[in-house]
Amino acid sequence: MPPPLATRFRPAHRTGSSGSSDEELAGLALTRLTLLLLKHGRDPDLFERLRAWVPLFGEVATRHGLHFRNLVLVYVVCMVTEDSSDRLAALFADQGDRDAGEVLMTLAEKLIQQGIEQGIEQGIEQGIEKGIEQGRQEGLDGQRRLLLKMMLLRFTDLPAPCRQRIEAATSDQLEAWAERILTAATPEEVVAG
Repeated sequence: MPPPLATRFRPAHRTGSSGSSDEELAGLALTRLTLLLLKHGRDPDLFERLRAWVPLFGEVATRHGLHFRNLVLVYVVCMVTEDSSDRLAALFADQGDRDAGEVLMTLAEKLIQQGIEQGIEQGIEQGIEKGIEQGRQEGLDGQRRLLLKMMLLRFTDLPAPCRQRIEAATSDQLEAWAERILTAATPEEVVAG
């Protein structure tokens, strides 16, 4: 019985080693490059490995087209840190693949721009939510102040438990109590129930 799918197709960079040497990863250029990146994508010496693989990127572009080479470059950009994109572009440019270097810089710039836009969008959403919450709180505070003032004008003295109920009340409660102030005989009747 063959091993379960989960063990047969586990990515190498998660398990630490695929059990195959780099030379044994045979196949088309795109397949070899993809397998090499999956195997070594998180290695600390990725840049040194990439230097040796630059010709393979060129072969992918020649055999499979720029679209596929650029897809692999997107993966590479995602594997390196943001501050490494200049170094990555320089690596390809130094090896004579200026087009790949330019693509990498464009990809890195796009990813940075997307990150900035996403951050701005998140900030705006959080600002709007915070503003709405502040507005609600200020409205509630205003309702409380008005009811307290009305009760002091109507009853002159306001017991502490009544003040505490007003300070803890919801907007709906404050509205109902504001109507009740006209008919209640005592402050306690206003805030009852």
